[in-house]
Amino acid sequence: MFSIYLTTIVVVAVAVGFKYLAFEPVSEEISRRVLFKENLNDLPVFAHRGGCHEAPENTIAAIREAKKNGADGIEVDLSFTKDNIAILFHDETIERTTNGFGSLASKTFLEMRELDAASNHIYRDRFKGERIATLEEGIEECLKLKMKIILDVKEYDSRLERKNLLAPGTSYH
Repeated sequence: MFSIYLTTIVVVAVAVGFKYLAFEPVSEEISRRVLFKENLNDLPVFAHRGGCHEAPENTIAAIREAKKNGADGIEVDLSFTKDNIAILFHDETIERTTNGFGSLASKTFLEMRELDAASNHIYRDRFKGERIATLEEGIEECLKLKMKIILDVKEYDSRLERKNLLAPGTSYH
């Protein structure tokens, strides 16, 4: 009986907490401008992890391949290194996509930059030596290619709040 009460209290507390922790909604006009093409009947194409089937995920090469394949934008994953550098990376560990081992949180940016992001990709020979990209590099490449970008923040991290991703009055789209 005690566990039913405890479960009910926890569920109610979580529900109330979500009400107060919710993000402020983005205006419909901004959402449409970011997500849709000028003709709202044409849905945009976004490449997952920057176009990870054609090139190593979350890399500049993947962004370029996505553009070559007609994508309007990309979705990439945002993580941080031990020394607080924002990088495009998905996993908590680095073995799946690189030639390194260990947790991302234990690696500095320079350690991550030395890794080969193509080492475990199907086209590893074509992209040998592809490096882990910084957030800034990813944004710059998208601006150069006139692509939209969606950032998937892998976990809540207060470091993101301290990052000045947009200069005041600047809009990336």
